[in-house]
Amino acid sequence: IPLAVVDATIDDTNWSWKIGLNWKPDPTLLVYGSVSQGVKSGGFFSGVATNSGQLQPYGPETLIAYEAGVKQRLSSAGLSWSGSVFYYDYSDVQTFIRDTSGGLPIQRLGNVEEATIYGADLDAMWSPAALPGLDLTVGLGLLHTELGEFASSSGVTPKGNKLPDAPEVSFNLSAAYTADLGENLQAKVQVDGRYADDMFKDALNDPLIATQSYWLWNARASLFSGSDWEVAVWGKNLADERYVTQGVNNLPLGVGFRVYGAPRTWGVSFSKSFQ
Repeated sequence: IPLAVVDATIDDTNWSWKIGLNWKPDPTLLVYGSVSQGVKSGGFFSGVATNSGQLQPYGPETLIAYEAGVKQRLSSAGLSWSGSVFYYDYSDVQTFIRDTSGGLPIQRLGNVEEATIYGADLDAMWSPAALPGLDLTVGLGLLHTELGEFASSSGVTPKGNKLPDAPEVSFNLSAAYTADLGENLQAKVQVDGRYADDMFKDALNDPLIATQSYWLWNARASLFSGSDWEVAVWGKNLADERYVTQGVNNLPLGVGFRVYGAPRTWGVSFSKSFQ
């Protein structure tokens, strides 16, 4: 396979800004809103390319973000919660695209003309006074994404594809209990889980490298003495869920693979502070 080399530079000057408003109708409640612009710098594809065209730089990504939300802490009930809605307007989105300009298709970072994201988040934490040491958390995310049209190996991909790694529904929860054992010793047990809806792994929304919805469950038990030392036993992906983290589909050329998340894993850890 012939390899390509290119000698080029990029020079970007961009501005980021934010305008926000906070309002506290009472000491427990915060209402906020903001409009901001953020920029992600451009760069060069760092993988293997077969011609210099595939090594041309990709441009900066610009985001105009609109957000509004509410946060409240009810100390007497041990409850805090927050909710927000957002609308993100992207220009020149940086994402992986399939480039065939060198004859052999590769996946490289490039720019999609535009993208729109909107959704809502809701989070809550409860530490019930009747059960000191118990902390419960829960979170919900709702997301809609849409890419503008962009060039691909099969021509122009029309507007409407979803962004990679953007599940429409996500959910997380955890329960942790900390007990004081005396003599400056404490013990903690925690279980947490997170759910992610079906999602694609590339801008083409290729179903062969997409991942189906999944749950991940983790657990941890530890014994510690303040910030001095800690010993813990833990388990990750307890249900041994099989899910795709990334992939490439060039099967017409005999190249295709999926990378899966780590299987069920157990371990023991020890930490010691020497401050």
